[in-house]
Order: sequence, then C-alpha cells, then structure tokens
Amino acid sequence: MSLPAYTESDIRQHASADSFQRGREYCQTGSVSSLIQRDAVLQAEVQGSDVDPYRVQITFDAARLAGASCTCPYDWGGWCKHIVAALLAARERPEQIEERQPAQRLIASLNRDQLQALLLKLIEIEPELLDAIEAQMPRLNPVPATAGTSTAASAHPARPAVDPQAVRRQLRSLLGHGGGRSWRGYGHVGAAVSAVSDVVAGRGADWGRRRTRIACGARHPHRGVSVDLGGSGRF
Repeated sequence: MSLPAYTESDIRQHASADSFQRGREYCQTGSVSSLIQRDAVLQAEVQGSDVDPYRVQITFDAARLAGASCTCPYDWGGWCKHIVAALLAARERPEQIEERQPAQRLIASLNRDQLQALLLKLIEIEPELLDAIEAQMPRLNPVPATAGTSTAASAHPARPAVDPQAVRRQLRSLLGHGGGRSWRGYGHVGAAVSAVSDVVAGRGADWGRRRTRIACGARHPHRGVSVDLGGSGRF
C-alpha cells in the first residue's frame, strides 16, 4: 500500500518556519533512523537531544496527511522538527520505508497458545506490562445480565470494577519512567495519582464521560495519561 502523496507545502502548513528548517537539517544529517509503514500509519525514529531516539507516528486518510505525534516535549504549536524530518525523509527516500503488518492483522494470525506465549514473553521483557493487564482485566469479564434486570438498568450498565492499586502503579510507571527519558513535571505525579483515586472512588466523577485525562504539568499537556474507566480500554 502506497502512502498518499504530499508536498513540502503540506508539511509547512502544520509546522512553524523554525521547526521546518530544523526538521530539514535533521533529515539531511541522517537523524531519521527508521521508517516503518503499517497500512495508513507511518512510524519513525528520529535522533534528537535525548539519548534515545524520539518516536514519531503519522497517520494518513485516503488522500492526505491526517495527523502526527511525537514523544518529544515540544509544545509550542504545530508539528515539531522530528515530525518534519520523518515526513521529509519518507518523501525523499521512499525506498527506505519498510512495510509491515498492522497490529490487528498480525495478532489475528496467531492462535490462543501463540498469543499466550507472546504475552508471557512480553511481560518477561517488560514486567510493568503486568500492571496494565491487571488494570484491564475487569473489563474482560462483564457481569452477565439476569432475567430480572430492569430496562433502566440495562440502559445504564454498571461500570466495570477498577483496581485502584493497579491504576496507581500504572500511572506511576508511565509518569515516572517513560522508557528512559528525562520526564519533566515530577511534582505533578502525586496530584495526578490522587485525581485518579478520586475518580475510581466515585468522588466528584462525571461517569457520563468515558475517559478522564490526567495531565502531567501544564507545560506538557501531551504528556498526559488517558485512563479508561469504562470506555475504550486504553491507557
């Protein structure tokens, strides 16, 4: 599958002049170390000021660029230089793009035993995944409706049970580690965990909203963590 065509002008529409120029320099100096396409999603690794490369993800719709994100701390409006560099590299050197299967297709090809073995291996490599799995387990076992269930109750099913301890562990992991990056805003971690605890306990929570976003510092809103309490099931 070929990605939709785009021009430098398309990129400039989403980036400041400085970000575009710096992205051009990053592209020319070989800072883009990986380009992977999974259907309409382009993933890239771009070396920046951090020890580890930043991860860029760019999505396309049928005819154009649809959105982009990066793990860097840039938050001054528009796309960062790493996104620009990835797009320029993909446009100028399409032969370097490696096509791979999207997650759904890849997982669909595995049977139950293979999935279980894979999951256990991933937990062995990244033990903190177990906390995320534990936090999501209640959503996989909904309480079956009984014959005596009222119409009103059926229209408003009970929210799944949430383990506060598992949520706290996962938040501390996500806000405190970040894959080896120097995360900023450590002073906001306690407030974020307390806010989630209030939501879990039902204090002041608007259960009509399916997700509560806890932001890690006002300067880095994109560093927030989305904790699902009955909706998409995504951390």
